[in-house]
Amino acid sequence: METVNFSISEILEIYNTIPGILYNKVIKVNLESEQSSSKEKLFKEVTNGSYWIVKTEDGKEWLLPSNKLKLNQYNEKSIQSFFEFQSYDSSENKDFVLVQPATVILVPNATRKEWKLEKLGTLNFDPKYSTNKLRSQLKKIENERDQYKSELEEIKQEKEQLTTQVAELASDSLQDIRDSLVTKDELNNQIKKLTEQLTQSSLNSSKDNQLGSVSNTEFKELQKSQIKNTKRIYILEQSIEKDKQIKEYLKELHRKQDNTIDFINELEKKIRESEEKIATSESQLATLKEEQFQLLILKERLQNCENKLSQTQGQLNMLPDLLIRLEKLERYLKAKEEVTSSSNTPKYSSSRQEDIVKETQTITFSERKLSLEEYKLVERYNEERESLDNADQVSETEPSSSDRRLGKSTIVILEKKRRGNFSIVEQEGITYLIPSNNLRINEFNVKTVEIVFECQGYQPNLSSGFKLLQPAIVTETNDGKNWQLQQLGILQF
Repeated sequence: METVNFSISEILEIYNTIPGILYNKVIKVNLESEQSSSKEKLFKEVTNGSYWIVKTEDGKEWLLPSNKLKLNQYNEKSIQSFFEFQSYDSSENKDFVLVQPATVILVPNATRKEWKLEKLGTLNFDPKYSTNKLRSQLKKIENERDQYKSELEEIKQEKEQLTTQVAELASDSLQDIRDSLVTKDELNNQIKKLTEQLTQSSLNSSKDNQLGSVSNTEFKELQKSQIKNTKRIYILEQSIEKDKQIKEYLKELHRKQDNTIDFINELEKKIRESEEKIATSESQLATLKEEQFQLLILKERLQNCENKLSQTQGQLNMLPDLLIRLEKLERYLKAKEEVTSSSNTPKYSSSRQEDIVKETQTITFSERKLSLEEYKLVERYNEERESLDNADQVSETEPSSSDRRLGKSTIVILEKKRRGNFSIVEQEGITYLIPSNNLRINEFNVKTVEIVFECQGYQPNLSSGFKLLQPAIVTETNDGKNWQLQQLGILQF
């Protein structure tokens, strides 16, 4: 499984603001269905899971909700099995901020990769939570962008529909115009013929009246012809009126076409404005993301400065103890000189000489400059000591303890024990000794601890919590089964 080079605080910042960055760096998992053979809730790897597992450089595996996971009445209880809910109200907002991811461990000896829950995580549903405000701003910008895009699509579709309607209307209008023009030519020809016929009929009628010799049959035929011509004239007048109406319709059509063109121009203007708003929103979103990254970098730098300041402060606090150890060193050198000179001139009795040798042998000076690996180990222990629970635990062997009490030896030998007082950690070829996570120092076991660690500022019945300033150093014994103390560590109360 690929590890990420982010600290857990950086992972939380990225998840709560731009979770997509983590998508290709995590394992997607889902909760397995209930199994009859096991009551434990196990996670298995899937293509698109409701949860993510991310592994940090310290070897720890963390469980996060997928960025697509939405809380509802159906999955609420299931999610609460892995995350503690803070400020949660089922009737209000379902958006949350990841305060602490859950921890999971890989199930050993499984036929396939499965993880089980080790420790609950924490989700905060308070809308006033600082990270939630930033997320709300991002969500608002994204919603506005989606709304602008939707409006833009609708405007484009409406423009296409209007363009199609205008084209169809123009085609129909041209056809009507062609039809009306043909009809007008025919009407003019018919009017000309009728006029000629009426003129001829009038001349004939005048001649007949003058002659007085027109027959009844011819007169009736003439009447019919006049009536028929009158009807045709009426029809022609109606056609002419219709032609006028067509012209008026064409004028109205042109006016509507002009209005439609104006409307399309207005739509195009709105489209340009919407595109500009979308571009502005995307620019704001990009700027906000860039500021968020800069904020992460500044936070990391600030944390480094605080760590250096804390380390410097710790060194200043050690000055009184350094003076005390300097006095011890002077006494040690003086005692050693006296023991050496006593071999030539017996200044002390043999029993006193033995006491001086024992006193000098039990003084082990532990102050040294921390290496980078030691500094990381100290920082990790003081901030996340539970992450070191898997280290081998040790305590002093019974023979070593007995020999020290009897004054036979000052060598401290340690062996593995299920619930030992100390833990073994190897880094860069050096074996370090640190207090185990379950060690609680009190007046009953402080003497045992002082065999391995110098307890600065300890006060009986008052001191309880402590910080690791410097790990002790041990080496393996010749048989490779136990460890021998080489240099004291330092604890500060």
